[in-house]
Amino acid sequence: QRQSGMPEFTLANLDAHRDLLALARDQAAAMVDADGAPHDRGLADLLLSLFERDSAVRFLASG
Repeated sequence: QRQSGMPEFTLANLDAHRDLLALARDQAAAMVDADGAPHDRGLADLLLSLFERDSAVRFLASG
């Protein structure tokens, strides 16, 4: 039973998306340096936009 007042939030169905999530994790790890800096700033901006986090793009661009 869902807790009253809690918004429903479903990112993935772990049973159905297990292989896809593992691939995404591996690809994300390959996209960053050992220090955690993204190799491609444009790609990071695109991903933030796709996940509707455009405000983060503007924040990161501000320096």
